[in-house]
Amino acid sequence: MEHWHTVSTQKDIDFLMQSFCGFHDSYLVSAQYQSGGYVDEQKNMYLGSPLQHEILLTFHSQLLPTCVLRFNGVRRCFLTGVQDNYTNELFDCYLAFHSELLLPQQDKPLIVWANTAGFSLQKEFSHPVLSEPNYSFVIAESLKWKLKSD
Repeated sequence: MEHWHTVSTQKDIDFLMQSFCGFHDSYLVSAQYQSGGYVDEQKNMYLGSPLQHEILLTFHSQLLPTCVLRFNGVRRCFLTGVQDNYTNELFDCYLAFHSELLLPQQDKPLIVWANTAGFSLQKEFSHPVLSEPNYSFVIAESLKWKLKSD
């Protein structure tokens, strides 16, 4: 299973959720973000293409191989660190396509992942940023994933 699986349908989401037990009893152990932009040796600036905006999230579980999610075309990413009176353990997650997030309305669906099944974008942006509990989430144009042996 060390090859990348593309998520483009609900069936693909279901396969990921089944393969990693719905992220139950897992931890987000690392995140790596790249924009694709850079400055060359002559100090010229180059923008990354939209799909080069990438974040890799790595999850560990006691029972399963490591899971890596690779989001491209990242539109929004919010990672929550330490919270008082809450652990970072995942009991479940939210993973769905949304087509109403881009303005003006476009048919292009975005994929939304969050570290709780009860996640709601509307609720997430309606309270102070540091209120608790707070959730980690990614909104992106595409998602690939793989399980890898440690």
